Amino acid sequence: MSIKKSEIELQSPGYNGLLGEELVVKGLRCNYCNGAGWFPGYDKDESDIICPVCKGVGEMDAYVSIRWKSSLDRKEEELCE
Repeated sequence: MSIKKSEIELQSPGYNGLLGEELVVKGLRCNYCNGAGWFPGYDKDESDIICPVCKGVGEMDAYVSIRWKSSLDRKEEELCE
C-alpha cells in the first residue's frame, strides 16, 4: 500500500484579513476498495458492486481547512474552562 505524504509549513497570516485557508490534496487512493473503485459480486450472476466511499473512481481528494485565531482567544477560552 502506498502512502502519499505532504508537508505543510504553517506561517501566520499577514495583514490581508484572511483568517482561514483551505488546502486540497487530490488523487489519494481509496483505502476502502484499495483503489479499484469496485468489489466483485459474490455470486457468478451478480454484477460488480461500486465502492460506496469513492463512488467507483478509486481515488479521494483531501480538503484540509486551517482557521487562524489569536492566542488571546485561546487563553480566554482556557480561563473559562
